Amino acid sequence: MKIKNLLPIIVFSAILSSAQNTFSPEYKKSYYEREINSISKEIDAIKYTPDFGDYWQTPEETIAKGTGDCEDKATLDYKQLKEKGLDVNMVWGKMKKEDKKDHIWLEYEIGRDSYIIETSVKTKIIPRSTINKDSYVYSAKSKYSSDKIKEFGKRSGLELKFKNKGF
Repeated sequence: MKIKNLLPIIVFSAILSSAQNTFSPEYKKSYYEREINSISKEIDAIKYTPDFGDYWQTPEETIAKGTGDCEDKATLDYKQLKEKGLDVNMVWGKMKKEDKKDHIWLEYEIGRDSYIIETSVKTKIIPRSTINKDSYVYSAKSKYSSDKIKEFGKRSGLELKFKNKGF
């Protein structure tokens, strides 16, 4: 094939690539919702089962067992959304400020808006602007959380991107 025949293909690819970065916030929001909903049935089919030793299952283990707690379901969702090209972050924190137990969820941003993806029981997208400031509170990095994340990364081969500062 001659180079001049490739030129229209190269130009079209460049235009398409540029356009993907300039979609309107409304289009991007709709796109994210479609992609999240397209995998939610698989995530929701995983039965929420708290563990008491706080072992983080790999996404493959979660699928094989058919059960998992918040971090197991969130890491499975994270992996699948990343594979679809979505820019999502893990978040370590508490569902309510006064909770003793930590929780993990996903978040993404579109423009100035931030959205929570809660997967514990049934996948739902929650605009951060609709919840009170004492819900879904970020936790500070601790030696425990840092060690857990590093150990999980080595075992799973999955590099987790956290929204929390310092993770």
